[in-house]
Amino acid sequence: MRESLKLIAYFVLYVLLQGLILNNIHLYGLACPYLYVLFVLTLPTAMSSSVAMLVAFALGLCVDVFSGSYGIHAAASVLVAFLRPYILPLIATRENLEKAAPSYANFGKSFFAYAAILVVLHHFVLFMLEAFAFAHIGIVLLRTLCSALATMALIFCLQILTPKRR
Repeated sequence: MRESLKLIAYFVLYVLLQGLILNNIHLYGLACPYLYVLFVLTLPTAMSSSVAMLVAFALGLCVDVFSGSYGIHAAASVLVAFLRPYILPLIATRENLEKAAPSYANFGKSFFAYAAILVVLHHFVLFMLEAFAFAHIGIVLLRTLCSALATMALIFCLQILTPKRR
């Protein structure tokens, strides 16, 4: 029960942070940090894939409402939730997978490799759906790289500053 309330509080926090603050940051028109994806990345490993995808859809839909987009955040978030169980075993050790949730405190430096892979995939799908044409692949790749770097910088700061639990 306590974990569920904590997840709901983080859900609301990430949606408000993304919708009210981070959506207004556009670095040179190329980079916008999408920190809300960290919520999907740090969902408990014990959570079933279908529940994780449902939560990711709700999160993406809330961000879409704030952004005025038409489901692109929901689609990209669901993809991340879908791929998460396949990427985690490639990056993490068996002991790490048994821990409550992926984080720097639980996974160490391998968390950043896991996060980077899924953040780049999230951003690529997001910008590809936004452009909706392969003719703009150059700008899509540039925006993916710039936004992924901005997002990973925020994720790195948050994960490093979060104290380890005992």
